[in-house]
Amino acid sequence: MANTREERQNEFLQKFLKSRKSEETKKYVQIIMNYLSEQRGEQNKKISRWVQSRDFIVAMVDSGKIPNSSTFYKLLKDLVDAGLIERKKGLNKKSKPGRPPVFYRVPVYYPSIWFMSRDEMMKFAVELDFYAAAVRLTLSNHPDIGPVLDQEICQNFKKIKDRKMELLNDLQKSDEEIGKEVTERKKRINLVDGLDNRLDQEEDLEHVDHWV
Repeated sequence: MANTREERQNEFLQKFLKSRKSEETKKYVQIIMNYLSEQRGEQNKKISRWVQSRDFIVAMVDSGKIPNSSTFYKLLKDLVDAGLIERKKGLNKKSKPGRPPVFYRVPVYYPSIWFMSRDEMMKFAVELDFYAAAVRLTLSNHPDIGPVLDQEICQNFKKIKDRKMELLNDLQKSDEEIGKEVTERKKRINLVDGLDNRLDQEEDLEHVDHWV
């Protein structure tokens, strides 16, 4: 049974993909989900940002990634109804009457591996194993620098892995959790600013005492 938000979304995605018989449709689903997963907020690069509908269709249909707007909007509606994509309406500007803008985003990061079939995952795992063997062979052919490069590879691997896990964890946070973190961050900033002001005042007093 799925416990984390990420596991639940993966479960929803697999059920959705199984309900689609066309491989073309599955490919379009991956294109849409990958695009939204790669969008980042301007202030917080870790959090998936809202994408306006007009920008979304340009990136998907006008670019030729999805053949036409009817296919795009039909699939987008199905993904929203399945809980795989979030949708919200914006506010109309007084100077621009008409229908309010619509925005979309993903609730979690959808890695490409989630869209792989069993055979594709097996092939991917085998290729990774071959690549790792090639790296080990290359290092062994250079005993003078092999150990140093091996240590550097391990360090970089850990950095990349930790960074990816941090990104995934942040993307799983709810808006409420993000709001709490922002509030706490502001409190810490205000506390530091207040302490700096107090130290400045004390320095000013010491300066005055020196001349009195």
